[in-house]
Amino acid sequence: MTKLSRAQTPEEKIAKGEFILHVAERIIRDEGLDALSMNRLVQETSFAKVTLYLYFTTRHEILASLFVQMLTGWHRRLSESLSKARNYDEFCARYMRELTYDPLFLPMLVLERRDLETGLPDETYAQVSLALQQVLGEQAEVFKETLDLTDQLASNLVWAFYTAALGAAQFPHSPNMRASVAFEVREFQEALRFETLFRNIVDQFAP
Repeated sequence: MTKLSRAQTPEEKIAKGEFILHVAERIIRDEGLDALSMNRLVQETSFAKVTLYLYFTTRHEILASLFVQMLTGWHRRLSESLSKARNYDEFCARYMRELTYDPLFLPMLVLERRDLETGLPDETYAQVSLALQQVLGEQAEVFKETLDLTDQLASNLVWAFYTAALGAAQFPHSPNMRASVAFEVREFQEALRFETLFRNIVDQFAP
């Protein structure tokens, strides 16, 4: 287990903060969001609790930092992918593919709306909100150029896709399809898959 000495320089402090985030992300990816706690990070990093609290005072602050990192990566991949779409159907397919590229991103996107909004200090929450607002604003430009939309229509469509993703994310990607139940039940289960719900929503907004 890696143990870092007390940070002395700005570079060492940055490295220490990044190490904490790296460990936190590993815990979440291996065991799920509920496994992350400040006590667990103390164990995994071998930092004294007082040292850990110099960088992050709450679990929510760690999750917020991880969310912004993932948001940045998603935005970069999404913008590159969407710009290559030849029609609206392919555009939607590419958007959905990038949403699910990282299996942790959608849960973090939902978490940002559900938990971080109330669990962060005002200043930190404002930073997270501004990061999301900037990403959605830049995506509007991609929507506008790729789909040949007006500014207002592009902005509306960005928010429609974002809210569709949040809503559909409440449902599983691969529900338990029971072969023994009636066809009508299996058909209903299929309709409640994330991919099906998302496409049913965004297809209604085709320019």
